[in-house]
Amino acid sequence: MNKLLSVGVLLLTLITLIIFLASCVITLTDGQGALVFVVSIPAMSILLFCALMFSRKLTANNHSRWRIDYFPKIVSAFLIAFFVSLFIPALRKLPDTVMNLVGTTFTYATGTSLYAFFKERASLPTKLSAQLQKENQKTIIFSDLDVTFAWDRVCIFGPYTNNEKVKSVLNMNWNIEERSQIHVSDSVNALVFLYQGSVNQVVDLKRGITNFTDLDMCLSRNQANFKIRTDASGRRILTLESSDPSKHQ
Repeated sequence: MNKLLSVGVLLLTLITLIIFLASCVITLTDGQGALVFVVSIPAMSILLFCALMFSRKLTANNHSRWRIDYFPKIVSAFLIAFFVSLFIPALRKLPDTVMNLVGTTFTYATGTSLYAFFKERASLPTKLSAQLQKENQKTIIFSDLDVTFAWDRVCIFGPYTNNEKVKSVLNMNWNIEERSQIHVSDSVNALVFLYQGSVNQVVDLKRGITNFTDLDMCLSRNQANFKIRTDASGRRILTLESSDPSKHQ
């Protein structure tokens, strides 16, 4: 019985620590990430309460130097100190140190910061590459890529597109040279995502990932659907499902 209780105490406490560390990671990757604690604090409280109840039923072993019932008590004291110190400016060093330690550990383990790591994983090139590598993938629908920025229109430009051409296609006075290398590079296509009439995101998509047959045009969210074909070199090429220019916006 004591062995089962010990396993339960350890498991519940470890799950609590995992939830806490996961919450710290999410907080470090996003400015609004701290909202995750609204959910994780009640979950951690319930888990620790159960762990403490189990630990009270454990029979103390007088010959043991380590008592398992101390584990949830130590974790509880640490979490209480962490969250209380968040609201006391003079004690903010504790949570700041913990968060820095989590971020530093992740950086040493992966070679990149938490923000950069998750931003790259959520980027359009990464998600597009994942779709292109799927077996039997016939089409690419941009609206299904689940990117983190809002858009209702996308404009596609090929290598060495100059600023005047971009202004003409976008029908706005906007300088692409400040946001893209398209004007000096033949290795990328520029995808300009607009939202409610303004440029919201610019992505320089390497042509090694994929190339486009239709360039220098804008498409609505519903029109940005492409068929996949493979050229002689094995590179994936995206062709509009509907290539009627009169339907492009």
